[in-house]
Amino acid sequence: MVEPQVQVLGTIRLSLDDQPVGSGASMLRAVLARLIAAGARATSAERLIDELWEGNPPSTAGSVLQVHIHNLRRLIEPDHPRRARSRYLVSESSGYALQLAPESVDAWHFESLLREYEQRLHAPGPPPALLERRQLLDTAPACWSGAAYEGLTTFGWAVQEAARLTDLRLTAAEMRAAVELELNRPAEVAIELRALFDEHPERKEIARLLATAQYRAG
Repeated sequence: MVEPQVQVLGTIRLSLDDQPVGSGASMLRAVLARLIAAGARATSAERLIDELWEGNPPSTAGSVLQVHIHNLRRLIEPDHPRRARSRYLVSESSGYALQLAPESVDAWHFESLLREYEQRLHAPGPPPALLERRQLLDTAPACWSGAAYEGLTTFGWAVQEAARLTDLRLTAAEMRAAVELELNRPAEVAIELRALFDEHPERKEIARLLATAQYRAG
């Protein structure tokens, strides 16, 4: 069986062998998403309880959280032997963590692609050619299928993480548009940025790039 796949850049979804599995319970989806938001770092049970119940947990929150962690482990590793250490959802002295490859989580993969672009752009030696830069940036939008952390807007941590990822998404779109302008494709850039500007008129860089593209396209 291949490694579990988790989607948070759109509807929260857990898949095994490219088949969605039943993470339909709202709190179970929230636990999964909160662990993804931690970026493979351990999160204490106390913090999970505080953030999942928005600072007002019931007296049974600790045991309820343990049930959700147990159920999530069973979904992620349905054939895992009982009492054996979990391969993916691990318990540490500092809390719980999901240990998955960046390619297995859409948000992690998206950020890793942007880091790779920045590293290659600023590496010693000649910078990547324009077509290579565009190719690197073309792969990032495919990670998204909707709004980040869709359906979890009642959680403050999810709203904050969604805003951070959305900002990165827009920054990536701006970088790609700049490369496209260098490739002398102003008409295409104007079309692509028009919709983004309508959604995010506060983004000064999108406005600048759109104006440049429209001017060059005539």
